Amino acid sequence: KRQVEQQRGQPYVKYIDDTREEILIQKTIARQLAGRLYVPPRRLRDQYQGSPETFTEEAAVSYKMLVVSSSKTGGVEPAKSLADAIHRQVALGGDFDALCATYRSVTSDPARAGILTSNVPRGRLPAPVEQVLFDPAFSVPGCTPVLPYDQGLAILYVTERKDRKMKSFEDPALQRGISRSLSHEMFIALRSEILREHMKR
Repeated sequence: KRQVEQQRGQPYVKYIDDTREEILIQKTIARQLAGRLYVPPRRLRDQYQGSPETFTEEAAVSYKMLVVSSSKTGGVEPAKSLADAIHRQVALGGDFDALCATYRSVTSDPARAGILTSNVPRGRLPAPVEQVLFDPAFSVPGCTPVLPYDQGLAILYVTERKDRKMKSFEDPALQRGISRSLSHEMFIALRSEILREHMKR
């Protein structure tokens, strides 16, 4: 008792009364909410159609990248010459992964040279790079031309590109997500209403 009174700053009897009151309130809420949180299918579809941005997947790309660093090659011109040479090898059928391993030492980030980076949404990469990657004329899978990137020149091998599109309403996981969100909103509103009624008594 003494410990409770010290922690709560109130008499033990008052603590017990408050606890009983809270339990009673929670039971009342649970009883009154039972069956009231059902979200009809029409409400799910209305929420889906009324919030297209919420259910839209942004355009994204997956790629491997090799960035030739100007500081590691002795300047901009040597970096450009090497990047162009690497690009020619890729264009002639050279293995991109093998080339990344060969030239790892002159890249800006050797640990990430040639590592697959998946589902990068539009807006995360430099504008000149995205202009190429998201150009419908750029064939995927495929290798980009040499592009300016940070403190060097980049060659990207794009493995996949996804266009911006709205998620399918027929996806059960999407419908469950909408239902949970709406049910939570209904729960908060109904709980507040019940508490207000309880306080009036």
